[in-house]
Amino acid sequence: MSLADWHVLFPKGTETTVQMSKSSPGPFPCPSGDIISPFGSFPAPDPSAQRWIRLKGVFYDENVAGSYHVQVQFNMFSGQKVIFDFPQVASGQGASNFGFSNWYKPPIDTSGAHCFVFFVNNTSHDNHAGIYSIIIEAHDIFQAAPPPPPSNPAR
Repeated sequence: MSLADWHVLFPKGTETTVQMSKSSPGPFPCPSGDIISPFGSFPAPDPSAQRWIRLKGVFYDENVAGSYHVQVQFNMFSGQKVIFDFPQVASGQGASNFGFSNWYKPPIDTSGAHCFVFFVNNTSHDNHAGIYSIIIEAHDIFQAAPPPPPSNPAR
């Protein structure tokens, strides 16, 4: 696997963190606004590779008992939705945790997108979450070369 390229989605300029809670889970628009071709702006993958996309983020989700996590959703202008989930980190409110989302193996959708952040929360507590930074990464996964044919030993 090889990191092909990456783009900073958020923050840019004077943008600040997106804050959320169970009582106010979003969707909150990404402060960067609409994005021109977030997955089609990378160089084409090597012909022998498959392209996979993930997000790198700096975020927190306040520790309480139960299941919760930060989610980023791209509503593509084509109508497709691409959803990334960051793992639950169970940190303190306002902490900075670095983590990676799940992978997305696209057919590459080169349309623009609206980007939204959500706090997915299945607890009984009004805990908080926030996201400080999002980077989109494109990785190329190279297919293993087939094994050489077996040799015929001389007799």
